[in-house]
Amino acid sequence: MWQEFNRAFVRYVVALPLRFTGKIFGAVLGPAFASLDMYFARREMERLERDVRTELPFLFNEHEGQIVPTADVPFPPGFDYVFLTVEVGSLRIRFCRGRGEVDVTVGVKGKPTDSYNLLMVLSLMDEAEEPDRGSVADLRHASRLLRANLSRLEGDLGSYAADERLIDRAA
Repeated sequence: MWQEFNRAFVRYVVALPLRFTGKIFGAVLGPAFASLDMYFARREMERLERDVRTELPFLFNEHEGQIVPTADVPFPPGFDYVFLTVEVGSLRIRFCRGRGEVDVTVGVKGKPTDSYNLLMVLSLMDEAEEPDRGSVADLRHASRLLRANLSRLEGDLGSYAADERLIDRAA
């Protein structure tokens, strides 16, 4: 008897008003939080762009790289992730920062959904036995790797993508 009374009390006296209050707060505060989320995402994207331009200036000065929209990622991305895509020659280089990590992927300009981990691509080009599936430590590490291998990446990645050997080994 007391269990039925307790269930009814919780269901109608506690839960129903909480649901109603939640719906009202959601309708009122939802748009405010959405615009706040957009603001923070834009701010983080501008910060990533500034950091990439600072740490990898050769992409823009020497190789005439262009920042392009990251088409296949919704804005704002989830959690604290932020994406930046730079096109350099025939390459598309995507930088991702979030949760304290940096990820750099490379792909061919004409295939926006095909991109591969930078370290893995470099190890495959060196024909390593076991591809390096790690990630870059930070933007300085990415700068060293890209500066040393950019022309090789541009030439080899296009030819690998054409005959799909890279794709087969990466899978």
